[in-house]
Amino acid sequence: MLASGAGLRGAAIGHDLFHMVFCVCLFSVAVQGSLLPWVAERLDMTDSEESLCRTFNDYQGEQLLHLTQLTLGPGHPWLGRRLADCHMAADTLVVMIRRGGEALAPGGETVLVEGDLLVISTPVYEDLGAGMPLRELPVGRNSPWAGRRVQELELPPETLIVLVRRIDGSAVVPKGGTLIQPGDTLVVTDRK
Repeated sequence: MLASGAGLRGAAIGHDLFHMVFCVCLFSVAVQGSLLPWVAERLDMTDSEESLCRTFNDYQGEQLLHLTQLTLGPGHPWLGRRLADCHMAADTLVVMIRRGGEALAPGGETVLVEGDLLVISTPVYEDLGAGMPLRELPVGRNSPWAGRRVQELELPPETLIVLVRRIDGSAVVPKGGTLIQPGDTLVVTDRK
């Protein structure tokens, strides 16, 4: 009887010890969280200019801009041209060029070469109710589309595949050579 009583007492202490440590942690976070900004300001450890290092993803997440990548392949009309001479929409800006393993800050005099990956900033599109309706077409294992390329699919001429959602959650912009896999979902619209 004594052994089981000691075991119960030990379990109760362990349970209470957990609660005590938990309370100490909460108290510590509350005190440090409220005092840290005050102490940092008193010790002149804050930056009044708020110059934070941010990445393109920070702004894209806030829906301030949309970033698109474009790789210049053989025969692209911009090859060998200065960026200033490339015809783009007025609200489009090339914000970075990845050439090889190097990231370049582009300027109007930057000459584009084959293999350049351009990161292009454009305004975020807002569908104000006038957009085209989209439908999802799941591709099952026994679907006649599974294992075929987009260009081989027999779709009505007014149907456009806008996006291929993979089973792993990734998205593919479809091209003629895109292989449709079992488990994919085709996002389509009907052009009128």
